Amino acid sequence: TSNFNIDNNIIYYEGIFAAENTIYALYSNKRLDDTEKNHSGVIETYDWNGNPKIRYILDNELACFFVDEKAKRIYGINPTLYDDKIIMYEF
Repeated sequence: TSNFNIDNNIIYYEGIFAAENTIYALYSNKRLDDTEKNHSGVIETYDWNGNPKIRYILDNELACFFVDEKAKRIYGINPTLYDDKIIMYEF
């Protein structure tokens, strides 16, 4: 018998957003059962060839996010922390 449990699988990226010039990835590197409770506060950026650019370390964890490159803002939510708040970061 196997002790396999899907909750023990590592989730490397919780979400991704493709913009005109950059790919934004919400980096987790946590077990699946951890990401359901504690999301990631790290967004890695890549060019369209997959080369790393900038890594943002946020002071809040995000469950999902959206990027407005023209306004240079990241918008995200985390219903575990705030059930009625949109979190915004400028970069």
